[in-house]
Amino acid sequence: MDILFHLFRRFLPVGFIAGVGLLMFSSFAPVATHRVDSFGVDLTGAAMPSFDTSQTALARFPEDPTLVVRVTLDWSQIEIAQGEYNWVGVSGPDLKISSLAAANRKIIGVLTGGPIYLVSNIENPVDQTQLLLRWAAFVQEAVERYGDQIQDWEIGSQINTYTGLSPFLYPQNNRTTLRPDPEFYGRLVKTASAVIKEKDPGAEVWTGTLVGFTSPGCAVNPLTFLLELHGSKAWNVLDGIDFSPERGTLSPEAQGAVTPECAASLGTSDTSLAGETRVVQDLIRQLGGKQIRVSLPGFSGDELAGLISSRNISQDQLAADLLTRSTVPLLAQNGIPTVFWSMNPGSEGAAETSLLNLETLLVNAKPLGEVQGRNGTIFEYRFEKGDQVIIIVWRSIEGDTAAPVTLANLEVRSLKAFPVDAASFDLSGGTEINVDENGNALMLVNERPVVLIGKTASLTVGIEQNVQNTIELVQIEFGQSMRRLANNQKAVLKQWVASLFDSARDQSINWGEEQLNELLN
Repeated sequence: MDILFHLFRRFLPVGFIAGVGLLMFSSFAPVATHRVDSFGVDLTGAAMPSFDTSQTALARFPEDPTLVVRVTLDWSQIEIAQGEYNWVGVSGPDLKISSLAAANRKIIGVLTGGPIYLVSNIENPVDQTQLLLRWAAFVQEAVERYGDQIQDWEIGSQINTYTGLSPFLYPQNNRTTLRPDPEFYGRLVKTASAVIKEKDPGAEVWTGTLVGFTSPGCAVNPLTFLLELHGSKAWNVLDGIDFSPERGTLSPEAQGAVTPECAASLGTSDTSLAGETRVVQDLIRQLGGKQIRVSLPGFSGDELAGLISSRNISQDQLAADLLTRSTVPLLAQNGIPTVFWSMNPGSEGAAETSLLNLETLLVNAKPLGEVQGRNGTIFEYRFEKGDQVIIIVWRSIEGDTAAPVTLANLEVRSLKAFPVDAASFDLSGGTEINVDENGNALMLVNERPVVLIGKTASLTVGIEQNVQNTIELVQIEFGQSMRRLANNQKAVLKQWVASLFDSARDQSINWGEEQLNELLN
């Protein structure tokens, strides 16, 4: 009894302090913004041969931190010999990161690749224990070099495909096929997270892209992969999940066939792009909630050629339309705050223009959801930005053939219509769409998305909407700032609590030794 009393007396204060700390910081969960947060550009496959070329390509993008850019840090290209790091040159990340930082971009760093100096035989994988030891050193060097420019880090890419782990384990033959291993991937995540957050407690660690059920490359169902990550405890150190529903020549609205390797009970019959994303969102919520963003892989020339038959538009315009039709439901219906487009700035034409237009128009807008499209071939989504109403509508069939569409329950006097790849959304231009006294508008729509912009008819209501919009945006920014502050303070608290536990342990050991000596004597 005396021993228990002393143990409780020594450990209870530490437990109490730790509990208070947990309560303090658990209250700052990720803020549910209910707003479009940002758009992203995936440069992981983009070549930028010179700083000037990079600057010219990126100059078209507005200097806006809501435009996020993803770049790759390939370990196998950077650390050729143990302890010797080459961050410069065409294959190094210095050029892209310096260009992006100079242009005031938010940067996401993708950590991938493996230690080629540990490869004894190109046909054999790197020893996992040795890899993890050197992995920690590589991540440390990357964070030391780029920690001021990069706040978000992703670990790998296409992690549930047959080549997801190949860059790590087969760095000289990174297309080697092997079955995904969530347990080993979780060890990579936990190691990287410990290093990154030791340097920058406010940094975030995300999964690499997780492909969807209908992706030709899917080797393990994304739900199964996430469940195994959760079981390995890697889930606890992750800040977010990056989902990439690759669909090949399927349109975003089409119901896709689940690949045999990824067959599982999905809990839904909706296998459209938005539908399979929703299934992943539901599981993430059930597992305790993490942030999620979606990366759209874009379309190859062959895929576009197969989709453009009998159309009077260019492949570039078709790509812009399909990316828009993929993005808008994710923002308005699924509540995804950030969507990435894969492109090479300066060479994408209509797709690049469409991304810029949507970024300018929709960032900080409040999604109002899907108005038409649940059943049928007309898809209509609405957003609100103060007194501004934004509608994006299209058909999913018959290409360039237009059909009449009625937009109902409108609280605006008129709308201006633009193609999504218009030179600008200046309201002095565009096509006027009349709204009748009952709040209805009639227009013709084909498979090309149309963007409609209007203002609330009532001046009084419009002023109230603008004031409320400003208040909500301030609340969101405050919540995000508090979360960043909490992340920074967590590291301080953890170190303090650890020192208290160490002290309590030492005191208890000393006390136990004293009691044992007294008993023996």
